[in-house]
Amino acid sequence: MILQAVVFDFDGVIIDTEKARYQAMQEIFAAYGQKLPLQIWIESVGRAAYAIDPFDYLESITGENLDRDMLKSTHKKIEMEMADALPLLPGVAERLEEVRNSGGLLAVASSSSRAWVEGHLKKRGLIKYFSAVVCRDDTIRHKPHPEPYSTALKLLNSLPENSFAVEDSPLGIASAKAAGLKCIAVGCSLTRDMDLSGAHYVFNSLDEVSFSELCKSF
Repeated sequence: MILQAVVFDFDGVIIDTEKARYQAMQEIFAAYGQKLPLQIWIESVGRAAYAIDPFDYLESITGENLDRDMLKSTHKKIEMEMADALPLLPGVAERLEEVRNSGGLLAVASSSSRAWVEGHLKKRGLIKYFSAVVCRDDTIRHKPHPEPYSTALKLLNSLPENSFAVEDSPLGIASAKAAGLKCIAVGCSLTRDMDLSGAHYVFNSLDEVSFSELCKSF
């Protein structure tokens, strides 16, 4: 396999923002003396919208009519503060350099907003690595549909059979494989115990990955 491109998911792959989002929501619930079960939250990982709306759930267990706009604003503020303090996940910087030095192209395919993804990439000086950033703003159909990955490859002018995806969730894996990419899974703190076996390879972190070695397998 000749490597043309690697397309990264963002949340839980480049930075463990999945953890920040969940912890921020837990702070909202704690203000009402409640806890949000991980099993409910994790249903939404990888999606562009909540599978189970946490504010619906909070209303159902408290019996209160919530000021959702205020709570969403508070959640976003806490989430951003937490996410800004997070380091890159292990191996991310090394893998970006590996692909760039090999002449390959890099992209992001995310279910999050462009403001969120590009904001974090710019803050950490990573935006320079990526020739394309595809977010939920850019597609009609979201993961697990292949459109996010197909769109990224189209922008890179790369073939799926010569490209890897890096994902952390079953929905993302399904999206990447449906688009024809070889998929590597690296579970983050929230998704590590999910079923990631649909990926071609599963690693604990990107520290364990060598794209040049993986290319020899295909």
